[in-house]
Amino acid sequence: MTRIQDRRWYGWLLAALVALAFGVIAVISIELTRGAGRIAALWLPNAVVVALILGVPRLPVWPTLALSWPANIAANLFVGDEAFTAIGLSLANAVEIAVAVMLVRRLVGRVPDMGRTKDLLGLLFAACIVAPLCSSIIATLVLHPGETTGLLEDAAMWALTDALGMMLAAPILLIFIDAIRNRPAISRGKAKEWIGLTAIGTATVIGVFAQTEFPLLFLSANVVLVHAFRLGLLGTAFSVSKIAIIAMIATSMGLGPITLIDGSLFEQMAVLQLFLASIFALGVPVAAVLSHQRLTMERLAEREAALRLLTDHATDAVIRIDRERRITFASPAFAALLGADPAEAIGRPLLDYVHPDGRADFDAFMAAQAERTHGPATLTFRRALAGTSCDPEFVEISCSALGVADGAEDGDIVACARDVTRRVRLESQLEDARAAAENGARSKSEFLANMSHEIRTPMNGVLGFAQLLVEADLPARSHRHAELIVESGQSMMALLNDILDISKIEAGQVQIKPEVLPLAEMVETCCRMHGPTAEAKGLDLSCTIEEDLPDLVMADPLRMRQILLNLVGNAVKFTDRGHVQIKVCRTDDRMRIAITDTGPGIAPERLEAIFRPFEQEDMSTTRDFGGTGLGLAISHQLARMMKGDITVSSTAGVGTRFTLELPLTVAARREDTEATKVQGTRAHRSGALVLLVEDHDLNQILMREMIERTGQRVVLATDGLEAVTKVLEAEERGQQFDLVFMDVRMPRCDGFAATRKIREAGIGEAQLPIIALTANAYREDIEAALESGMQQHLSKPLTIGALRETLRQWLPERRVARPVQEETAMEDPAIMQPAPPTPIRQDNQISQASASLQDRWAARRAEAIDAVSALLDRGSLDDSVIDEVASLVHKLAGTAGMFGQDELGRKAGELEQVLRRSGEWDQVEGSARALLAAA
Repeated sequence: MTRIQDRRWYGWLLAALVALAFGVIAVISIELTRGAGRIAALWLPNAVVVALILGVPRLPVWPTLALSWPANIAANLFVGDEAFTAIGLSLANAVEIAVAVMLVRRLVGRVPDMGRTKDLLGLLFAACIVAPLCSSIIATLVLHPGETTGLLEDAAMWALTDALGMMLAAPILLIFIDAIRNRPAISRGKAKEWIGLTAIGTATVIGVFAQTEFPLLFLSANVVLVHAFRLGLLGTAFSVSKIAIIAMIATSMGLGPITLIDGSLFEQMAVLQLFLASIFALGVPVAAVLSHQRLTMERLAEREAALRLLTDHATDAVIRIDRERRITFASPAFAALLGADPAEAIGRPLLDYVHPDGRADFDAFMAAQAERTHGPATLTFRRALAGTSCDPEFVEISCSALGVADGAEDGDIVACARDVTRRVRLESQLEDARAAAENGARSKSEFLANMSHEIRTPMNGVLGFAQLLVEADLPARSHRHAELIVESGQSMMALLNDILDISKIEAGQVQIKPEVLPLAEMVETCCRMHGPTAEAKGLDLSCTIEEDLPDLVMADPLRMRQILLNLVGNAVKFTDRGHVQIKVCRTDDRMRIAITDTGPGIAPERLEAIFRPFEQEDMSTTRDFGGTGLGLAISHQLARMMKGDITVSSTAGVGTRFTLELPLTVAARREDTEATKVQGTRAHRSGALVLLVEDHDLNQILMREMIERTGQRVVLATDGLEAVTKVLEAEERGQQFDLVFMDVRMPRCDGFAATRKIREAGIGEAQLPIIALTANAYREDIEAALESGMQQHLSKPLTIGALRETLRQWLPERRVARPVQEETAMEDPAIMQPAPPTPIRQDNQISQASASLQDRWAARRAEAIDAVSALLDRGSLDDSVIDEVASLVHKLAGTAGMFGQDELGRKAGELEQVLRRSGEWDQVEGSARALLAAA
């Protein structure tokens, strides 16, 4: 507060001093220059106050006006004016000062710069034209109250004298104030020039005004111009002031060219003011222009020096290129960067310094820059050094197009080039390292996948024959041993599947494929699959599904089932007593499946770790419950790939809750298909009539035996046409089939066409479900099967478990079973005669049957391998060869897995796909060689 008060008192003190000076100058101007009238021929006080207010920012405006007004009144009273006249004329001066100050600040800013022509013209307009005109109106009314004569003459005289005073004093005082404030440095040479020109100019002016014979006023103009050119704005102001002082003194003494005018002192002073105004108008604007030019040149020189300093010391080269791609400027760094002297590079094309391999790209890049088709851009190119011993290095150039607005010709380019050799080499090393890492990861994934396939191949055989042994009539001890073999093999297969899944996820080879999915049925099925285990442990396993859930949703059924089986299986495995509850609900646009158990719980610090691969709650978990710790990691990553998440909350000693949350997308119901699917799934009935459509004799034997093992009766059709015929004939005789297993790849008529013909005949999905059989689970085959009218898809090799699950779904117990008597056979045995269910074979029967199948399999395998080898020897393709080889490898693909050769079956399926859909020899050759390698 004290500082503010001090500042205010200081401002009022300055205002008081200015007011005092105003009063003194006013008295002098009135006494020395007025004639018979009241108007002074030279009025300077207003100009002094305006200059001080504009030039001294700390001088307050309104206090200065408030104090100058009484000072002006006092001066008027002192020279003999009446009170009314003194107050009125003082008001006119106050208005003039206020208008001048406010208008100047509005036009040019708070502090005008007389070195700028714009500021000078603004000051002259406001202070020398507008403000005097305003004050002249008030002054005329004061001087001629109630009169109408002489008003214009006095108004013009008042405005003219005030304008001349403003023109002479205000700009000159502002120049002096600026010089005092900035104090320009004057060199010794400049000081000598000041002294010399001042002496010569003063002598000239004195000589002009010391005589009264010759009108030599024009010589004074030369003095002002010389000062303007040599000493600048300050020298010009000094020169005009000096001439004004000498001229006024000489004229008042009756000396000088002004006295040659035959008139009163008032008239002589008026002429003198016009003379001084003319030399001011001649010298100050010229000096302002020269000052501005000089300042501009100095700034340009400073910028040029700064720019040269940067370009001379910068490691990046600055290059300017014309429209012809020729170099017009090159900084010193050009030599080190591009191997050429900058002076020698002028006029040469920049393309000469680019490696020949990259000149086409470089030229196209520069052309695009010149045409402004792109904004500023960057290109990395190889440079070619002049010395042959130097290897090309890498240079990065950043370009920007110039134009007329930049002071350049249209098409010019300015570029900045830098050496990026080290960076490019590091990037190359990083690329190599990344490629090596990706190859390593890919090799690891391929190794795990290959090992899993290689181990799965014999394990399929082990599990297959072990399942047959379990169903055989064995002693109790041997039966238990066979069950242990199956359980161990299934555990081994689960481990292999987990390793394969995690390797596929890491390699980015897992794709989420949403399909129409009956959500409630999926959850209930997963719950039932763990029911026997929970019942054996005495656990209460329950499933609750809220009513507001849609029947059908869009989700990946395979991955959804995998996640649910894992979460429910873990809950059952780790819970010894109590319950496991599954609750399904919806939250806005998401579905939530919560699995809650009363198991031992998980320590808080282990909650995040359990989602990492090979992590379990603690090390004892593996010993007590088994497992690898991959299940939760796989499920967690699959959930995130499905745009969902798995969260866990647990309390040690109380239990654990896993929550699966996924986007909820309601699917449209597809007529009665889904309803058919959801029908009875408790257990399949026996004695149903099943049509097996298969063209491969080995598959006929194997699949017929597997279906008969489930207690069904089997009728065989060898292709699609025969299948259609048998279905239609059975429909006519009222002895319909209960289910059809349809191979999709067969001669004459494939499974898709056969299914469409059956559906076109009016036999619907609910009446006769048709299950597709394919050698490989290609998505396009699955989609084609569903579109053709089939209800489900099974991929070969078919396992007993998958077969039983399919029969439970499509042949539920609550459907009326046809009695298995002889009289149910078709009337015409030529059409079909189902064989009675095959009795359970003894071990030696199994061995004999297997030996027979193995012999047939070996023959079929050798036939297919020979055909593929012959195809490679031929080295070309034609339609007959394609159809023959595709048919053989199709049979191989559908059979190989049943004999423990999954990889061979997979390669056969891939070759079939290439043969039927590509027809390009390179792809066929690659797939054929892969098949032979797998064999």
